[in-house]
Amino acid sequence: MLTDANATGDLFYCSGDPVACKGISDIGYYVVDKDSVYTCQDNGEGLSCQRGKIPDTNTACDGVDKIGQLIKNGETISLCLNYETEGTVVDLTVGSSGNYLLHKNADPSLNVIGMTGSNQEYAIITVKDKVVKLHSTYSNGLKYVYGEKKTYRVMERDSKTCPVDPTTGLKEAEILELSCTNGLCKNSSIDLKLSVATAGMFFFFF
Repeated sequence: MLTDANATGDLFYCSGDPVACKGISDIGYYVVDKDSVYTCQDNGEGLSCQRGKIPDTNTACDGVDKIGQLIKNGETISLCLNYETEGTVVDLTVGSSGNYLLHKNADPSLNVIGMTGSNQEYAIITVKDKVVKLHSTYSNGLKYVYGEKKTYRVMERDSKTCPVDPTTGLKEAEILELSCTNGLCKNSSIDLKLSVATAGMFFFFF
C-alpha cells in the first residue's frame, strides 16, 4: 500500500467487500482528496504509481504550465485540459463523467498520460468521478476522433451536442478532428500533409 507521501510502487483498489483487492493497471490520476492523489505513469518498465497531493498553488487553470495538472478550487477538484487565452477544466464529479481530450504539456515531466511523440498533441481520457484514465482502446468506428474545442469533450457518434449555428449550420471551426492511436492523438491535417507529400512517389523494397 502507498501510505506515505511521495511513496512509489503498485496501487490496488480494495472495495471493503470480502473479495481480493484489484491491481490498478491504467495510466492516470486516482484521487481520494486534495491531500491523497495517486498518480500512475508508464516509467518505461511498466506502470509505477506515486502518492502525492495537489500543490497549494494549483487553484486555477491559469497558464500553460497547469495543463494536465489537478486543480483545487474551494471544494471542487478539477483537471486542467488546456489553456489558450483562458483555461478549460473538467470537474472530477459524477455529473462530468465521460471522454475528454487532454492537451499535451510542453514540460515532459508534467505529461502524466505519456504524450512523448513530436506529433502527439492530445490524449483521450476517461473521467469517472475522481478517476482520470488514459483511454487507450477508444474507438468510435470512424477514421478520426472528434471533439468540441470549447469543452474538449469527445463527440460520440450518436452525440446530439454538435456545435451548430441555427443560420449557417455546423460550426466546423469549433470541432477538433484528430487521428489517434492507443488513445494518443495528432491533428488530422498532419495525416493529410503526409499523404499529399507522398502522392505520386514510388517506393522500392529490396
